Amino acid sequence: MSAAMIRIEPAGPAEAAEVIELIHRVFDEYGFIWDPEEEFWDLMGDDFPYLEPRGAIWVGRDAEGRIVGSIAAELVEGGAAAEFHRLYLDAQRRGARAAADAGGDRLGAAGGLRAGGALVRHAL
Repeated sequence: MSAAMIRIEPAGPAEAAEVIELIHRVFDEYGFIWDPEEEFWDLMGDDFPYLEPRGAIWVGRDAEGRIVGSIAAELVEGGAAAEFHRLYLDAQRRGARAAADAGGDRLGAAGGLRAGGALVRHAL
């Protein structure tokens, strides 16, 4: 994987702390108030909403394995639609047109989530 590539992979509660670190970097960049217990209950609690069958979360990792991006999807309306959450990308990656590698066929390897008959795939 080249230095510009971002590897997209499914994530879960085990990656939550790293996703929160990513979000903290973005909040610092914009000068937002940092109150993780209030803002990130979904990533910190026992009821992780981004697991099948309720949702999914994907992360983007750089060549060193550091999480540099995230996106989560949560099924709503009885599974007829999905809401996207936790869409963050490190500042140095924004606008860089870095390629994303889903580990094979670009879509299938990163997994997907069914919403309203459509397969929601990684969007990072």
